[in-house]
Amino acid sequence: MYTKPVSEIIKLHNIKYHCHQVYMTLKSCDRWDDISSSIEACIADISTWMNMLKLNKYKTEFIVFSSK
Repeated sequence: MYTKPVSEIIKLHNIKYHCHQVYMTLKSCDRWDDISSSIEACIADISTWMNMLKLNKYKTEFIVFSSK
């Protein structure tokens, strides 16, 4: 219950989530600048919501999978 607002924050940025993982499905026409801005804004909003808690950037990973 405590972390439910996090899912709402993620949804506001048009990002999908499952448990503690967030993910996006991208198209070849998507611009990287727009995508990275959305991800950065989402993380900033989550950090703001966490208030006194710290988001551990050393345990946060970003992985891009693509087809050939």
